Amino acid sequence: GPENYAPWSRSMQIALNARNKFVVVTGAFPQPETDSPLFAQWERVNDMIITWILNSVAEDISDGLNFVTSAKEVWYELQERFSGVNGHRIYQVMRSIHTLEQGNTSVEVYFHKLKGYWDEYAVLEPSVNCVCGAHKTTVEREQKRKLLQFLMGLHDSNTTIRGQILMMNPLPTLSQAYSYVKQDEKARHGFPAAILNSQVHLA
Repeated sequence: GPENYAPWSRSMQIALNARNKFVVVTGAFPQPETDSPLFAQWERVNDMIITWILNSVAEDISDGLNFVTSAKEVWYELQERFSGVNGHRIYQVMRSIHTLEQGNTSVEVYFHKLKGYWDEYAVLEPSVNCVCGAHKTTVEREQKRKLLQFLMGLHDSNTTIRGQILMMNPLPTLSQAYSYVKQDEKARHGFPAAILNSQVHLA
């Protein structure tokens, strides 16, 4: 369905890239002249991609694309058909990111659910590649924002470890913070864990 277009598109692109086939979809490997020795190879790849795409979408969608003979056209037809739902899905994903809380789940379940939303948002709203000096600062701010979102959604039982993390200077990475909280969660349930107090450095 439309709500599944973004993850489907991403996974299909990865699969085609892995097989060096996405160049046919993008037009980077255009159709050769019919008398070219490469034409037969291009035609096989083109037909293969069309088959993969049509077999991976619902029957009511594929039925309307059966007579399209170009993989590039099939791809962009689907893109045009479903790109209109992106705005609504972006809203849903952003809302989920900002309202998600750990609740009664483990920190592992909470973290991976939050990461799933971040990953989907990155597909829906890809960042602009920049080679200017501000790129590093932008990336650092994005990582800090994710760290704070993760900490804000933690259950109140993690108040102590959250406070310790926020006192660290510099702030840990998101992965490090997740590891600290996970260790603390295990310690509070009777499992050995590293002592974090020694890792807290006041500014």
